[in-house]
Amino acid sequence: MFASFDGIEIPNIASFDSMYEEIGDIDRTAGGNLRQDMTAIKRTWNITTTPITWERASPLVNHYLSYMGAEGDFWFYGQPAPIRATLKINNHPLSQFASKGGWQKNGVTLNITITEV
Repeated sequence: MFASFDGIEIPNIASFDSMYEEIGDIDRTAGGNLRQDMTAIKRTWNITTTPITWERASPLVNHYLSYMGAEGDFWFYGQPAPIRATLKINNHPLSQFASKGGWQKNGVTLNITITEV
């Protein structure tokens, strides 16, 4: 398992991008000096899966729908401890794909945003 949210695996990750968000204020004074009041730096992850069956996607989708984006524990490989974050499933377009010698007609690709709280 490469990543999970509240212990539910995020399956077949195709892309895993992280970004930093600066929480604070930055501006110039009347004299032209840069004034910065930074309170925190938080992370956001954008994750896309490869096409997977609905059976593999449904635990994570159902968790999102049941808890309506509430905070949970996000963990990914190399992270020593889970991070408190929110989960948002942006969309899950339907797709067909070949898998293990067969044709899967009920596939979805999850596009997920996870934001550190």
